Amino acid sequence: MAFLVPSQFSKDVNSSIVSFNSSNLLAEQLLDLEEKRTLEAVEMIIGVNIQDRVKNQTMAKELTNMNMLLQGQVFDVMDVGADED
Repeated sequence: MAFLVPSQFSKDVNSSIVSFNSSNLLAEQLLDLEEKRTLEAVEMIIGVNIQDRVKNQTMAKELTNMNMLLQGQVFDVMDVGADED
């Protein structure tokens, strides 16, 4: 979670120009993440990889179940066809 703190406020309420002190910090943290320079960046990448692996395993199980159901339906159709002969 990142907190951006305005470094100066305009007296004009409708002004859309606000500069932030932490924009350099945010850019540095993004670079750390991209280059895996900190422990936190590596932990975040590992966490994302674990989530992806779990999601992929779940999808593989669902596809296996769907495949088994389809095979069962094919065998049923083949049995009906054999009974008609």
